[in-house]
Amino acid sequence: MYVAKRKWFIRIILSITFSILSGMISIITEGKFLTNYINISFMIGLFLLMISGVAVVIFSGFFDLFAKGWKQLFFKSDPSVDRSHWRYEINANGESKDDLLRKNAKRELFIFIPLFISLFLIIQSYFFLYLLVYN
Repeated sequence: MYVAKRKWFIRIILSITFSILSGMISIITEGKFLTNYINISFMIGLFLLMISGVAVVIFSGFFDLFAKGWKQLFFKSDPSVDRSHWRYEINANGESKDDLLRKNAKRELFIFIPLFISLFLIIQSYFFLYLLVYN
């Protein structure tokens, strides 16, 4: 329970930090503050959304078979090793607790935190764009 609250606290603090960073950058640049803030926060949000999307594709194992094929193509294979690289070998012991914690930490760091920050910044920029256009 405590860990879940800490995760949300970190996500919210980082979102506010990136929002303040967008504000500081928009103060430095020329032009209207609100327009610059909308543009900068939207671009930072899109960049973080791309990081999250790439991490989802890589962590899902999409390129594993592709990498195994290139490895088999360029490296000499041992005839004593089973030639069937199509099957998916599962460890009989399963994953250790450390491996599971490391996997969850990678997902949190590269998928969930950038995804939450990007959604926060993009929704915020759409809200300010709505205020700019209709007021």
